[in-house]
Amino acid sequence: MPRHAPRTQARRTEAGFTMLEMMIVVIIMAILALALMKAFGGAKKGAYANEGKTVGSSYMQAISQYHADFANHHPNAAAWSGSSPAATAERGPLNLTAQPYMKNIPEGVSAGRVGVSVNVAANCGTGAAPSAPAGAGAQTSWVAVCYMTEPRFFIKVYSHKASGAPWDAANGGAVCFMGATTAAPKC
Repeated sequence: MPRHAPRTQARRTEAGFTMLEMMIVVIIMAILALALMKAFGGAKKGAYANEGKTVGSSYMQAISQYHADFANHHPNAAAWSGSSPAATAERGPLNLTAQPYMKNIPEGVSAGRVGVSVNVAANCGTGAAPSAPAGAGAQTSWVAVCYMTEPRFFIKVYSHKASGAPWDAANGGAVCFMGATTAAPKC
């Protein structure tokens, strides 16, 4: 009998993982998954912010070119929506997205990922988040074009909003500023 005792003990030690070992593996996997999700979320926010900056830069170049062509006047704000064809013909095209000011509407705007507003007081003031029109819940970035005394203007780029979340102080914050403003940070 003593000769079979070691085999029985060996079989018991090779039976499998204990419950404690399984719990430790699950906990480690959960920690790694959480770290991966955090890293992915940060990359997404960075991509949204960069897309907003790219759109802001496109509008900034278009306005600067418009100023060069029309004696430092601002485009008519109502003309951005295309709702006022007879507003001020002497100030150029109805929409800055018309050539030669902008060759194409930025892809982020046409796809609905980036919203744009012009001279909306809440967006151009000190508000923490853009005032979006009804139904504008899909945007993840926002570009506010803000006119000052001609020819000065600035562009405020917002981001940090999850798709479908409302634009409010918790979900939207200014990322950077372009143009004639002392606000920081600059894009």
